[in-house]
Amino acid sequence: MITFSPETRKEILIERRKRCEVCGEKQGLTFHHIIHNTKTNRKIYGDKLQSKENCMLLCIKHHSNYSLYDRERLKQLRSQWK
Repeated sequence: MITFSPETRKEILIERRKRCEVCGEKQGLTFHHIIHNTKTNRKIYGDKLQSKENCMLLCIKHHSNYSLYDRERLKQLRSQWK
């Protein structure tokens, strides 16, 4: 499966200060695709799925409940990427 490149991951970690965007946790961080990285979405959005804008840096706790935190950004991205 295609995911964020090492370079993109590094930029995200630096920009978001290596902290969960919800609670500020520094341990157990994950890179969450706001618009999910599915075959259908890859056809629709292409390389944009692997961009920093489509990523939320979340701790494991918040990644398991991501839909509570990414709704607004999901709407924004879908609107911008039409």
